[in-house]
Amino acid sequence: MVSPPFPETSTLMLPWEAQETKKVEENLRTAMEAPKCHPCGCFHLAVAALEQSPVGSGPLADSLQAARERLRDQEYDCLGCDPCWPADAYQAAARLDPDLGRRG
Repeated sequence: MVSPPFPETSTLMLPWEAQETKKVEENLRTAMEAPKCHPCGCFHLAVAALEQSPVGSGPLADSLQAARERLRDQEYDCLGCDPCWPADAYQAAARLDPDLGRRG
């Protein structure tokens, strides 16, 4: 049985969905705590993508709002950080919403 789309049709999550949601939130929070992320294109891209996705609503709505408030004018595209917390958040969100990168 295939699970319903996240989270529009159900407030219940399968264990893997809960795990990925936690990864998105943890990586967003870590990026919010890192000043270097605030003007970074990676953070801007992750926040913008989550705003267009159902993943950014529901249990992640408060975290996404807090991330949005940390954004500063973009100063650079990518610093090549390892790990890149915004990219890790984006990747976890893409596992929940395979259409994440296809939205305009």
